[in-house]
Amino acid sequence: MDPYHRYYDVIYSSKNYAGEADVVSGLLLSWTGCVAPGLLLDIGCGTGNHALEFARRGWTVTGIDIDTGSIEVARQKVGCQDRSLLSTPEFRCCGISDLSAKDFDAAVSLFNVINYISSLDELESFFLGIAARLADSRPLVLDCWNGLAALRDPPRRKDTTIRYMGDTIRVVSEPDIDPGNRWVDVTNAVSVTAVDGSQTTFSYEYRSHLWTPAIICQCLSRAGFELTQISSWERPLEGATERDWKLLFTCRKKSSS
Repeated sequence: MDPYHRYYDVIYSSKNYAGEADVVSGLLLSWTGCVAPGLLLDIGCGTGNHALEFARRGWTVTGIDIDTGSIEVARQKVGCQDRSLLSTPEFRCCGISDLSAKDFDAAVSLFNVINYISSLDELESFFLGIAARLADSRPLVLDCWNGLAALRDPPRRKDTTIRYMGDTIRVVSEPDIDPGNRWVDVTNAVSVTAVDGSQTTFSYEYRSHLWTPAIICQCLSRAGFELTQISSWERPLEGATERDWKLLFTCRKKSSS
């Protein structure tokens, strides 16, 4: 396994996957007409942390991601026979357009998945693909960076140290924002120092497109979704403002009848 996938979960170990799954599962059940945990599609599932939490809450989860290494890690977690799982998630390495399964009761796309989509056409196609796989009137919850907030208050350099099982992991994140094109390139330099003093270094990069709420809403509407609410992660039951960095969109697929 390459260093990025080996240390991914450690690098993001401070992320509250369980708390986020509680919030999102509650939204799916109470706001959008889903009366009990059913078939859940997790798009851009990564190493499966959200999917596993949803499975602990009774959802039957299919997680998809285009990154082979992340899917391998997710499948390994399922293989550990976690007794807290009420169902066993299925993980597939594919994009939404390659998934044949349909009639899901709900869908999620979390941890800024849509910020990695590079064009408006691709964003609309992404939402169309989700709509085609959801049953009528069923919910979609997604999160993302708020492009308005990111342009107003740009991301800054971060230097983080994590200690895990004797290893010391240092992550230095350097953002380079392009306001004209509304994207930010982030370079992450990682150094791992083991107990014996040996070191492993690697880096990974990503580009986040700073979609505005208005653009996201337009693409959702064109794809056949009805928006319920835009909130912030900090206040999931209240409307968001242009200063909220992390947004949560709750919507449902319109009925075809």
